Amino acid sequence: MDIKSTKDDAFYFCGKDGFKKYNSKAKSIVSYPFPDDKIVMTFLEDSNDIVWLGIFNEGIYRYDINQNSYEYFSLPRYPEATTLR
Repeated sequence: MDIKSTKDDAFYFCGKDGFKKYNSKAKSIVSYPFPDDKIVMTFLEDSNDIVWLGIFNEGIYRYDINQNSYEYFSLPRYPEATTLR
């Protein structure tokens, strides 16, 4: 699970059920369910209200808060680690 604060004194929490935003001023929680039951490992909100989500063993999703839409970016798989001799 990852927890981060935002510029507007809110907090994001992420985990196996998507991510949630806690507004400390309004004392409210908004849930953002995640498609396909992926595990959100980390995230970052940029200045354009876009949340970038790092998904366990998958890639990156871009979530547009204003449009309520996701876009997926796959990451290349790395070959198995090899032992150096």
